[in-house]
Amino acid sequence: MYRTLSTAAYVNRLLMQVNQRLYLLSLLQSSGLQRPSLHLLFNALVINKLTYALPAYAGQLTADDKNRINSMQYLERPCDED
Repeated sequence: MYRTLSTAAYVNRLLMQVNQRLYLLSLLQSSGLQRPSLHLLFNALVINKLTYALPAYAGQLTADDKNRINSMQYLERPCDED
């Protein structure tokens, strides 16, 4: 059981999982997966992970936690680059 009701531990775990998924996407990109497929996977694996329970815990997040989560959403580049 958690000792505190802080969302910091949840955010840390969430961002760790997102980073693992981003690493997977980088491996897929280096193996030749096309940009549209990477975009689809990014939305499915990263954006959905970030937004899944957001309404439930958003009111309890600190400003630092919000900034850390928001920074992950801006990692995606538009599909028409290259």
